[in-house]
Amino acid sequence: MEVNNADQAEVWFNAFLEAYINTALSLITGGETRSQIMPAALAEIFEDCDAFVDSNWEALKNLAPEACGADFFLTRNGHGCLATTMATS
Repeated sequence: MEVNNADQAEVWFNAFLEAYINTALSLITGGETRSQIMPAALAEIFEDCDAFVDSNWEALKNLAPEACGADFFLTRNGHGCLATTMATS
């Protein structure tokens, strides 16, 4: 089955979003799980991540989405970031 660019972008974004959320949970929630995050907060996270990825897609698309999602959370919250220089295959 051939995967089109829209499908690839959606898979990439979903991995980015999961990494963002998992990084947030591991650093600031004290053990909460994703199911404990209020729906309004998840909607805001989705909107913020979507806007960031949409605005920076050309620079991000060949990088590992997991590292980019974690970096986005860390950087915007003053923690610095991981190295995101690894390109995806």
